[in-house]
Amino acid sequence: MEDNRELNEIQYWEFLKFEIKTLSRKYNSEKRKQNKEQELKLENEVESLESKLSDDEMNDLKQQQINEELLIKRSKIEELITFQTKSHILRAQKEEFQHEGKNTKFFLSKEKSFYKINKISKLINSDEQEITDPKRILFN
Repeated sequence: MEDNRELNEIQYWEFLKFEIKTLSRKYNSEKRKQNKEQELKLENEVESLESKLSDDEMNDLKQQQINEELLIKRSKIEELITFQTKSHILRAQKEEFQHEGKNTKFFLSKEKSFYKINKISKLINSDEQEITDPKRILFN
């Protein structure tokens, strides 16, 4: 009778873990989809603003407003990419922990390099001048 009760508790515990894992995967899938849609929407908005900015008949005030909007949109995109990178690092650490291994330098360096590849840290303008200031990069 005691063994039966322990077996039922173990089965119940395994069932709970399964349900939590199922709900967690469903939530993560939806959240990932929302983040991707938000990223695509922001990228489309940035493209639209850049095309408006290229219009020569725009006054300085309007250009300033568009530049500020571009800065905000681009920073939101960068926040999403940073969040994704942190998520990848966390998953890599989780996998290593589950297999009782230490975090490998390979996974962490891979994620950091992915982030560095997507970040524009230097820009050369039409006058062959190198720009490294992030705010100036966004406005050029």
